[in-house]
Amino acid sequence: MRNADGDRLAAGTSVNHPSPAQEGEEGGESAGRPTFANLVKTTIMMRNWLISADDRPDNNNSDLNTTLVFQPQTQPQTDSNNVNRAANSDALRRPGVVTENETEAQTEVRPNRRKRLKDAGKTKLRKLWTLTVSPTSNFYYFWEGVVTAGCLYNLFIMVLYVFDDFELYQVEWSMGNYFFDVCFVVDIFVRSRKTYLSEGSEVRDIKALMMHYVGTIEFALDILCLLPCELISLVIAFQSSFLRLNRLLKSHTIWEFSERAQFRTNYPHGMRILMLIVTCYILFHINASVYFTLSRMKNMTSSDRAEWIFTYTKNANPMLPTCRTLSPIQDDSDCNWDETGIEIENRGRHIPELVTYWSNRSITIQCSNFLRQYSLSIYWSALTLTTCGQQPYPNAWEQNALEIVDTVIGLIVFAVIVGSVGNIVSTMNIVRSKYQEMMDGLKFYMLYRNVDPRIQRRVVSCIEYDYNVRVKQDEKEIFHTLPPRLQGEMAVQLHMEALKRVELLNELEAGLLYELVLRLHQQMLVPGDYLCRKGEPAKEMYINKQGLLQRESDSGVYTNLKEGSVIGELSILKIERDGMLAKRRHTVRSVGYTEVYILKREDVTEVLQDYPVVREQLHDKAHNIMLMSDDYDSTCNVGMWSKSLEEKLGYLEDTLDILDHDVSILFNDYLESSVALKQSTTMLEETYKKHYQEIKRDYALRSQDQ
Repeated sequence: MRNADGDRLAAGTSVNHPSPAQEGEEGGESAGRPTFANLVKTTIMMRNWLISADDRPDNNNSDLNTTLVFQPQTQPQTDSNNVNRAANSDALRRPGVVTENETEAQTEVRPNRRKRLKDAGKTKLRKLWTLTVSPTSNFYYFWEGVVTAGCLYNLFIMVLYVFDDFELYQVEWSMGNYFFDVCFVVDIFVRSRKTYLSEGSEVRDIKALMMHYVGTIEFALDILCLLPCELISLVIAFQSSFLRLNRLLKSHTIWEFSERAQFRTNYPHGMRILMLIVTCYILFHINASVYFTLSRMKNMTSSDRAEWIFTYTKNANPMLPTCRTLSPIQDDSDCNWDETGIEIENRGRHIPELVTYWSNRSITIQCSNFLRQYSLSIYWSALTLTTCGQQPYPNAWEQNALEIVDTVIGLIVFAVIVGSVGNIVSTMNIVRSKYQEMMDGLKFYMLYRNVDPRIQRRVVSCIEYDYNVRVKQDEKEIFHTLPPRLQGEMAVQLHMEALKRVELLNELEAGLLYELVLRLHQQMLVPGDYLCRKGEPAKEMYINKQGLLQRESDSGVYTNLKEGSVIGELSILKIERDGMLAKRRHTVRSVGYTEVYILKREDVTEVLQDYPVVREQLHDKAHNIMLMSDDYDSTCNVGMWSKSLEEKLGYLEDTLDILDHDVSILFNDYLESSVALKQSTTMLEETYKKHYQEIKRDYALRSQDQ
């Protein structure tokens, strides 16, 4: 059945024909026709479905083209239309703005960028709040370095304002103060997130970390050092730099960073010397500032060079001659002041004449007041604290007080310097002293025993090489203070890759390789030493860790074995030839100083006792390696592994069970045969008793016939 347009209708579908009254109504609609609103709604639903279908990753090759259906090609638009379209596109890019051509459904679907940014910010703040810092991490180490730089900055800059010309750098000084004050504030947050150990475990709970930090003296010092004491200068006319003295309470960070740096650096002795120099210079620097402060109270323009205070006469601007003097090519006779008739002891009286003479023959380098003041003050401070020079005598009570304090501090500083340097030097020379003692003992012993000079030279060369490269100590002696698990991790880091390159062991599980790594032994070879010789029993496998080895063939050709080479990997198994233990087929010697690691068969056997399946796999794999080798010997075969103690006990128990069963069978057979024998004996006795006369007569007749 077809409708009026020729479309076929499904079976059972009824067709509603409008009545004449319904056809005559203006604006009326039939009951079977959809309204315009429903048609638009259906169209929007289809469009949204098509858009979602296009966005799906598995619908890239779909034949649905949304652009052709809902955005048909139109005629070129005018400039005004382009402007409107651009305005609408700008509105689309702004969240929360609805254009005239946009529906509310599209507005709801459009992502809310502001909300996403807000959520991302909250997530980052949450992560920052829950952040914890380990005191052994690189971040905390470098952050302590930054805070230490801030502490040293305050120690140096704070007292420099007593000198002239330094107030010109007020802006730079203020910027440095603000920067390091912010660092000190951030350091409080970092320290409140610093983890610590409790009952052997690292505590990472934020509340517990904060309570632990608040309960320390460091927290009180960190808070006190940030008090804005500079605000006092707004009320009282006082130098604001000295009001920052509370920043020095943060100096405990310097010692913490120094100790941590000595542990982490490869040159701890150099770090100790550097910290000693910095400490001494800080004392010289502060003492120089105090000395110049006392000098400002007096007349610094005095020309008396014997004054205790600073004077510009003591530290005049340097003068360089403009004429030739002491020249090996040409000497200007007008560039030498004639001292004929002048006694050396009275040179000081002729200083005005010298100044007049050189005034026209030299140029003066003008130095700033700050440079002249600071250089002479630091010089005076260093000589006074180290008691290394004679200074002018003080002329006032405050000068006497400073001299007394400097003398006491100088004695302490001198004692600390001597003790610290002596300790550092003795620590640096302890290794050399140990090797020197070893060398002296060996030389005396070899001379006493008349050892061959050639061997003596080899021994001395070996000791010198040990001292230069520090390979004398065995790894086990170095790592014996570490926990066993940490020793294993270090051994795995050093040797696991080398074991994985061994063809016989490259398919073993990680746990078994870990056990084998722990049983590697270190050995050092000197030039000309033989690692193994041809004909020796093959019981060990060698791994060349560092150096060069040479393998000698039967024809006398040497093959170089570089780092990572493996020698005698099948030796860790029981290789037999004609029922006897196999021998080495090559000679291997060291070209230079070589470091090898040895894996013994006894250690491998001990490890593989707990891996019976792996033992059989290694047995088969070794047999295949021997078959594929170029120099295969048919008389060689892989012997059976030695049994473990548990396996031997189990085998003995099984043997005892078999013997017990056999003895039980023999005993039962004995009992049965004994019964049968007794019965036979009883029957024989009865027969003999019953036929005694007949047997006797028969025996007599036989005797007569014979």
